[in-house]
Amino acid sequence: MVKELLTIEDFKDFINDGLCVVDFYATWCGPCKMLAPNIEKLSEMGIKCGKMDIDKNTQLALNYGIEVIPYVIVFKNGNPIDKTIGYSEYEELLNLVNKNL
Repeated sequence: MVKELLTIEDFKDFINDGLCVVDFYATWCGPCKMLAPNIEKLSEMGIKCGKMDIDKNTQLALNYGIEVIPYVIVFKNGNPIDKTIGYSEYEELLNLVNKNL
């Protein structure tokens, strides 16, 4: 299950331990809606996944230089280590994670 990260504190706690994927999205974004099932599938495969609405957390989006969504960042122990911008197929997301294990 993909965890909805509602606050910056939720986000910091979520990314702090191990490898995880965070999907930065907006509710009005069509490509974000298309990406959501692929992120859910990653989660079902045992990969720690979260999502953060950039409209509710604009400062966090600015901190990570997010100008286009969907924007997916792979974190390891709190540090961003890889990213993909725009819609990605499930296989692309899985490869992004696997190359950073």
